[in-house]
Amino acid sequence: RDQHIKQAAKAEIAAVCYSAEAPLKPELRKHLQQRQIEMVAVNDLKEQTARLAAAFYQYPSATMTVIAVTGTNGKTSVTQFIAQALENAGQPCGVIGTLGSGRLTEIKDHGMTTPDPVRLQAMLAEMRDNGIQYVALEASSHALEQGRLNFVDINYAVLTNLSRDHLDYHQSMLEYAAAKQRLFDFASLEAAVVNADDDFGQQILSLLKKNQINSVEYSCSNSKANVFASDIQATTNGLQFNLHNAQQTVAIQTRLLGRFNVENLLATAGVLALVGWSTDEIADGLNQLTSVNGRMQLLASSLQPSVVIDFAHTPDALEKALLGMRQHMESRSKLWCVFGCGGERDKGKRPLMGKIVSELADKLVVTDDNPRGEESMKIIEQILAGCHKQADIHIEADRKLAIEYAIIDSALDDMVLIAGKGHEQFQEVAGVKTPFNDNEIAMQAIHKRHSATRVTL
Repeated sequence: RDQHIKQAAKAEIAAVCYSAEAPLKPELRKHLQQRQIEMVAVNDLKEQTARLAAAFYQYPSATMTVIAVTGTNGKTSVTQFIAQALENAGQPCGVIGTLGSGRLTEIKDHGMTTPDPVRLQAMLAEMRDNGIQYVALEASSHALEQGRLNFVDINYAVLTNLSRDHLDYHQSMLEYAAAKQRLFDFASLEAAVVNADDDFGQQILSLLKKNQINSVEYSCSNSKANVFASDIQATTNGLQFNLHNAQQTVAIQTRLLGRFNVENLLATAGVLALVGWSTDEIADGLNQLTSVNGRMQLLASSLQPSVVIDFAHTPDALEKALLGMRQHMESRSKLWCVFGCGGERDKGKRPLMGKIVSELADKLVVTDDNPRGEESMKIIEQILAGCHKQADIHIEADRKLAIEYAIIDSALDDMVLIAGKGHEQFQEVAGVKTPFNDNEIAMQAIHKRHSATRVTL
């Protein structure tokens, strides 16, 4: 904090507002006094910052329909699907989330899932001024805990699911769940879309009923839900199922991969129903959707193994991604998984992820994710501690070489999942961020394999 204040002081600022609970150090006070900069102690600074930002930008969310999506997995896919559907129907929609902010054709990276209150209100104001009618934003547990969404008028909230993640920050699943629940306490909330197949989703539904807030339940198993799917089939070409909504049944056929994407599509359908779409309009919207960058993204290449890039970095997401891919495979094919675990994050999930991959994949390639300040091999050892001893494991800390190995050594009818980083453009090692994108590295490996095949022929 002190370094940020000193840096700001160089810009000839008039005053510094700081948290009354964390007084400034004497030397910093002297530094500011010498520059004639006022110092103002503020109680509950985070709350007041959000209030001031909303007022400064004239409460931009009040004039738009804001849809906030929370959950351990699926936030990015659901917000992007909502935006795709609305934009395809000629209804301008902005997104704010892990991939960046703006309309889908002009996304700008902002470095975190949910920005700080000042940047968030500025983004909303820019969208309002550009005539955007809808905003689909990701509400991370960190953002909800830290009050970054305070003074945003959220009309509709969505819960995708809850499973282990961010326990390095929240300390327990109870704290993690409590942070997610905050989204459903917003005074502006008109209705919520909730995964009825999720245990935490059932808790949220009880809360909504108690608070007399309208809810749309979606399910892949309960025909009593408002929106549900039946006859789900995974084919080599994607997914198909029957969508039931408002006492109507329509057929959905999509190129998306993974059964869990049916859940994401149902969440999207629930939101579209809330904004007034008919069941037929919803079906048309869902059938036009395309995969999201780094989310079960199939790299199309003829006469090569199928390669999928996915952001799966939690035990639950990794399990769903592997099971989802297995459903699309021929029985004789082998499933490869290239993955690692992030440094300076929840260490408890590392052996869990190792166990899951060793049970569900035929070939494991354990590598680096973002080691950050941790030693690479120690992270890998913790992953291996959970793997079955009989598992077919290849260890290659260099992620580029690991990806190349899997793609070049896999058979033509195999499938390769490259998990953990998805859309990310950098790899962080020892505090240094180096340009790195799984998609680009994978395509280079595919071309390398293709060239080698042609030479052999």
